Amino acid sequence: MIAWWAPPDLPEDVLGEEERRALDDLGIDPSDDLGDLLDPSDPLFDGIPDTFADAERQLAPALADFLNAGAARVVLPLLGLAALALLVGLLRRKLTAPPDSASPGPPAVAAAMACVFLYLFGRLLDPLLASLLTRPSWFPETSWGEVGWFEWKLLGRPWAWGALPLREHPGLAILVHAVVWAAIWVLLRFVLDWIWAAGLRWSAPTRDLPWYFRWVGSSTTRRADQRFRLWLGLILLPLLPAHAMAGMRLAENPGVMPAPGAWLTAGLLLWMTLFHLLVTGKEPTADDKKKQDEEEDQEQDEQPLDLRLTPLVRLRVALEQLRPGVELETLEHREASDGERDGFPASIAPLVREIFHDLTGESQPWAHQAEVLHHLGELWRMEAAPERGEVPTLAEERGANVVSQAESSTPHALMIAPEGAGRTTTTLLAALHVYLDRGATSLVVVRDRPAAKRWASTLAQALVGSSARWNVLVCVAGEDLAQALVAERTPAVVVADLESCEAEVLSDPRTDDFLGRLGLIVADDVDSFTGVAEMHLQLCMRRLWALLDRLHEAPYPAALLATTGEGASGMDAWAKHVLAVPVRVFSGDVAQSRAQVILRRRDLVDGSGADIPLAVLAEVGGAGR
Repeated sequence: MIAWWAPPDLPEDVLGEEERRALDDLGIDPSDDLGDLLDPSDPLFDGIPDTFADAERQLAPALADFLNAGAARVVLPLLGLAALALLVGLLRRKLTAPPDSASPGPPAVAAAMACVFLYLFGRLLDPLLASLLTRPSWFPETSWGEVGWFEWKLLGRPWAWGALPLREHPGLAILVHAVVWAAIWVLLRFVLDWIWAAGLRWSAPTRDLPWYFRWVGSSTTRRADQRFRLWLGLILLPLLPAHAMAGMRLAENPGVMPAPGAWLTAGLLLWMTLFHLLVTGKEPTADDKKKQDEEEDQEQDEQPLDLRLTPLVRLRVALEQLRPGVELETLEHREASDGERDGFPASIAPLVREIFHDLTGESQPWAHQAEVLHHLGELWRMEAAPERGEVPTLAEERGANVVSQAESSTPHALMIAPEGAGRTTTTLLAALHVYLDRGATSLVVVRDRPAAKRWASTLAQALVGSSARWNVLVCVAGEDLAQALVAERTPAVVVADLESCEAEVLSDPRTDDFLGRLGLIVADDVDSFTGVAEMHLQLCMRRLWALLDRLHEAPYPAALLATTGEGASGMDAWAKHVLAVPVRVFSGDVAQSRAQVILRRRDLVDGSGADIPLAVLAEVGGAGR
């Protein structure tokens, strides 16, 4: 019986003179049946080994040579090959790269990162797939559990059976992983270059860069960003020697950590990152620059001017005079939005709705305004007392509590919205609502006296066309509040800056009646209270809460409504600290907005990628004014 892999009989016309002489030297007659040359008693006669020792006899010589190879034969040559490839790549880029070409570092690192992710994904998937494999009868059961699915599919061949499991032969495992992952890296690198990075030039703007550039620390096609090179270079210095030592230990000690694949893919990422930090693109020649400038000027003349970018153009022209080669790339474009409106909550007084229509010309507020007003309107409700009989009892005489408070974690609200989203309008409506519907007073705290006058003027303008202008007394602390208190009139709304709030509201005993009926405290534009003003506001709020604990006699709670602009993360925690009370955060913004261009601090870099100093920006701003 001839094994399935045995060669067929050779026709006479196939063999040439040289082949016939070679067979004669071996003592083989070409006319004989080659099956007669096989020994039926050989365990490998049918191509299937009877024992694992027979499988080792089938092992290919190239694999058998590296079966027990140590660090000197595998790890050191691989490290030397990596260093040589790095030097050759840098020299080749330096000498043969065409002008006006992008740096090859980003796609190289991105392909290495993809290899790492593929390896991790394979390690997670391998145990599940390995359960689908069937162990051959000749393979030792004790070693079968260490054979992975990918390992078996790659090396489950007669010429490689004897090398399994690779865990027992780390030198060969490292070599196999090196071949496999090098091929995968070349394929991924080709895909990244062909699909996304094709045609990139030295001067390509940030907005035209492929998506993976941001993941590898490149905001330009010229080289890795300076801040990325600084901190990552310090990390690579100890990591490369540590990686080499880990590989030598792995090759000499089977079964130790890390796994061969992990060591190989990590090394691929480390060496490609080093290449990325060292390599640069090649700038265009003088003729190419001139031709490129002419093409860009022609494109700018043909394209319509984007008015949103006009401030950036002026800033770049001013910066170019102080720092040549400056790069100002917009981080984000926000398109115009029509906004989303919602009806007033049922708890809001009808007169407040009329005032809103007179003030804005709209019948409905923005949805985020309605949400805040709904929260304030549901904090407490006025209810009619129960009916009394002909002979009222004591309980009927005293009546039930006419104010029912909502069960809420906190009555205080923090409205986070950008400028122009209706923050001040929301505070105006809230102050009018608590007075017209509840009879409660409001205290508005702003940063300085001009801001207090503007807030009071806006409220007075809103009341001009309403009958409520005769009933709502609005006073500005430091201006006309003292006159109203002398006349024993209790203002409906008091607007105060920090100094006036401390001196004329919190320190004047004539405001006790006003504070006793206080229903709303407005802290407008909390983000404007910075530095000393921030500490002053916190002390003022703590003193106000202490006074309310002693003076507040109304059956309804004194709620706080604070407004602030969008800022860094943690703005709500900072506001809670400054206002000295827990608050419920309302951060939605569905107001109508114009198209915007956002330029953040990290986008202000010069031609080499270094940050532009704040002193230079201040000088440019002063020159622009």
